[in-house]
Amino acid sequence: MVSTKRQLLAIVCRDLTSVRAVTDATAKYFELVWIGDSKALISAVSQDDNRPFAVIVDQAMPSPVPAVEMLQSVQTAAPSVKRVLLTDHCDLGIIISGLHTGAVQSIVYKPIHPAELLFAIGAPNLPTAMNAAPPRARGQHAPNIRAVG
Repeated sequence: MVSTKRQLLAIVCRDLTSVRAVTDATAKYFELVWIGDSKALISAVSQDDNRPFAVIVDQAMPSPVPAVEMLQSVQTAAPSVKRVLLTDHCDLGIIISGLHTGAVQSIVYKPIHPAELLFAIGAPNLPTAMNAAPPRARGQHAPNIRAVG
């Protein structure tokens, strides 16, 4: 019997519109885990079993730990976990810093376009056409969530 267990996708975001958009885009492929803070995120990625395939962190999170620093912590704790920065603005200095250090592997702009998000995650269980889909140009508009932390 083949396992139908979906991979975990962790999101650190308080913008419910974005959480819904991520859920709608990924529900077919992932189990979404909504994580409340950086401490819970590091705990989640540090698990040997049940580790998220990818994490999405919203740059606009009202947190004592900035989004890029959260992603740097994920990079240190679990380098194999894909790291995506979600943003609705372009603070080029922060983004370049995150890309330069490797903490940020992909950037997705709000409003979230499903194909762009799935392309950024680059999961192996996505249809080939989805992995090859080019990201949209900026400005184009285009289930159950478990809470942790």
